Amino acid sequence: MDLKPEALQRKIQACIAKSYAASVFIADYDTVAKRNNGQLFSGVVVSKDGIVLTAAHVGKTGKIYKILFPDGKETIAIGMGRIQRFDAAVLKITKPGSWPYAEMGWSSSLKVNEPCVSIAFPGSFSPPRPVIRFGYVANPLDTRRRTIRTTCLMEPGDSGGPVFDLYGRVIGLHSNITVELENNYEVPIDVFRKYWSAFMKQQDYTELPQEEVIPVDPLANRRVSFTDISGVEKNLADTELKLKKLTVQLAAVPDTSRAVGTIVKFKDLKNNLNSTYIVSKNSLLPGSVIAMIVDGKTQPLKVIYRDQEKDLLLLEMDKVTKVGIDLSTRSKDTLAFGDLGKVLISPHPRNEAKISVLGTLRFNLPGLYSTGYLGSRIEMENGRNVVKLVQEKSPASNFGLKIGDEVLSINGIAVSSPEQFIKEIQKTKPNDVINLITKRDGTENKIAIKLTRRPNSTSTHAAERFTDGKSDRRDGFKHAFVHDGKLKPAECGGPLFDLQGNFVGINMARYSRTSSIAITAAEVRSFVLEALGASQKISTSK
Repeated sequence: MDLKPEALQRKIQACIAKSYAASVFIADYDTVAKRNNGQLFSGVVVSKDGIVLTAAHVGKTGKIYKILFPDGKETIAIGMGRIQRFDAAVLKITKPGSWPYAEMGWSSSLKVNEPCVSIAFPGSFSPPRPVIRFGYVANPLDTRRRTIRTTCLMEPGDSGGPVFDLYGRVIGLHSNITVELENNYEVPIDVFRKYWSAFMKQQDYTELPQEEVIPVDPLANRRVSFTDISGVEKNLADTELKLKKLTVQLAAVPDTSRAVGTIVKFKDLKNNLNSTYIVSKNSLLPGSVIAMIVDGKTQPLKVIYRDQEKDLLLLEMDKVTKVGIDLSTRSKDTLAFGDLGKVLISPHPRNEAKISVLGTLRFNLPGLYSTGYLGSRIEMENGRNVVKLVQEKSPASNFGLKIGDEVLSINGIAVSSPEQFIKEIQKTKPNDVINLITKRDGTENKIAIKLTRRPNSTSTHAAERFTDGKSDRRDGFKHAFVHDGKLKPAECGGPLFDLQGNFVGINMARYSRTSSIAITAAEVRSFVLEALGASQKISTSK
């Protein structure tokens, strides 16, 4: 029998409580230079003495790795056994201790459409952070690939990261993907059970070692699976119908860009009693804006305020509607650990809602793709900040920056380190002009460089080629959080709710294959209050 959404949510959150602390970030580590020196990936600790499971395409026998736990604790591990045929590898923490660990499960007893949870470190986030994703077992054993196929989304950086059953037991390790979002392939946990003794030796096996007997899963008869993977969505159909009334389809004119709008109301603000507004994503709606009504009719909307920094837009409707999210009361801008794994609903005025789970706590997502693009890298060399890379056809190249130049200042601010230089670049936007003072062959030079938008990735990796792709403006947000909703970029600007219909936030971007970005309800309320205050000042000054 299918679990009701509330019961499923409780099981997801219980799984996270058991397994989160053992899900680790791993870096190839240079112990002499004391720095990360290569691949960054994920894994899971499965014993108190520090046995770490990961994927063989990232974990190598005899190599030294840094292990980072979600609570910030760090330690060192060494590569042990490795079987490339199954993409399975084991690391061992070298420092004695009692480490957080997750229980190993069984892959042999998995069922089709059984719910599962992933906790791993997608490489698109820097610094790395654990991100939770929910999915189903699509194929308990793909014999050709020797893998489990799940719908838990995966991307580079997640490799080796654990997938858990609803009992919080490891059932597989992230291995590889295809372009299709439903194709995420995991190393079966039974591979580690079958060759456990061999994995404990520091050896890279070209031939399969001796097998061991795998005990029977004691919970095999208690596994939960859905009749079909749309079970949760079906159970939420009535809730979705109510919530979609709080959304509206928006389009830019004369541009044909689309976005979803969130209808909000105020009940007790002075001079704005029962006023109705629409909040949406600013960068999707340049120029004049109209609301697209379901029957095809359109209604012009008044642009009240645009916030380029927050990428939010406030619109006013001609008439007050009966529906709207009440922003009169202050919302708490916090997310607690116990909220992780909450089932979330992203309604759409025309399409089916996207169902997802809360993947992170609140954090500030710095601008990288949304900032101005220079196309160079500087490093510290003998106390000097020296240009070490200039990308071909980049603004740095076009305006004369050369490898070997020393960067003394940017926009009148002395450059003390490469990190400080990056922070100054992150304050910029495309088309901004930065003024550098550099030194070349002992001579100081002034260079003005007009920045551009960061070019799209040329990578052919499947993670860069998923359907509908990433949002153009996908970072530079404060009070942000991640969920695993498979949003299209044009579906951003719409609201996000929990199972009880509480307003959680607004969807701002499809960030990567695994992650969509939203901002909190409190941040939305703050923006609307600021926008109304600013619009009143503008109106008074005219």
